[in-house]
This record gives sequence, C-alpha cells and structure tokens, in this order.
Amino acid sequence: QRNFIMLPAIKVKTTLPVIDVKSDVMIFKQGGEDKRMFLILDGNVKLYTEHEDGTEVEVAVIHKYQFFGEIEMFSNRPRTTSAKVLTDAKLVIIRTATELEKFASDNSWLSGKMMTTMGERLAVANNLLANKLGSATIQSPAFQVETSRQIHGEEVTTAKVVRH
Repeated sequence: QRNFIMLPAIKVKTTLPVIDVKSDVMIFKQGGEDKRMFLILDGNVKLYTEHEDGTEVEVAVIHKYQFFGEIEMFSNRPRTTSAKVLTDAKLVIIRTATELEKFASDNSWLSGKMMTTMGERLAVANNLLANKLGSATIQSPAFQVETSRQIHGEEVTTAKVVRH
C-alpha cells in the first residue's frame, strides 16, 4: 500500500515578462554584458563555461523554480558563464534589483528557496577561493562541495554542490 501526499501547485504571481524558449536556444553568452536574472517556471537550463579551444565545462543544470543570472545583476562584470535551454522552458525575466524585491515579496515561497540556493552558491565560491589559496574543502550537514582541477590536461578549478 502506498501513501501519497498531495502538495499544492506553486502559483507564481508576476507582472514581469514571461517568455517561452525552445530547447537549444542560448539565453546569454559568457562575456556578455546582459544584467538580467531569470526564474525557470518550466524546463531546464544548462550553465557552462567555454574554453578557448571550444571545450564546454558544465557548471550547473538549473531546474523548475530555480534561478540563474543573479550575480551579474549585482556586479559590474561581464557574464562568467553561458546559459542554454536544455528542454523547452518558460522563464520569468527579472531586469533590476527592485523587480527582484517585488517578485520575491509577491511570491513568498521564493525567499527561502533563494536563501538556500544562494548559500550553496556562496559555499561553492568560497571553496573555489579556498582551493586557490590552499585551504580545505567546505562541508556542511546539508551539502558538500566537490572540486576538480584537471580538465583535458589543463589546470582548471570547478566545483559543484552535492546534497546529502
């Protein structure tokens, strides 16, 4: 006998632009100056870096109700990754910090999710810095950061969060 728990569907309230994007479409390119942030309502998006020889290194796959592109919204730097749609997607476009605040206020479920995600991403960034400075790997009860330094014989530092 199986027991099922029915969870209510998440309802997203927004007046922000929502776009439908087909798979294999590039959302933004590494080095670009675009400052928009995106929330996925449906589909999957791959974030990756591209080396001079054309080799792609996957940084993350972002899923439904996750966000990406937030770092550039708050920095004055070009995009550090490229983003490409893996499966047909529906995305909310957030253009400014003010729009993000309003969106988070209108969708309270997002605040906790964003804090968890930002904590994980900060752990990855801290681990990359610690790795460059020769410190230990960062671990927590909720996740561990794994790093790798060799890709095609080149010394490259990447990291990903592994949930326990």
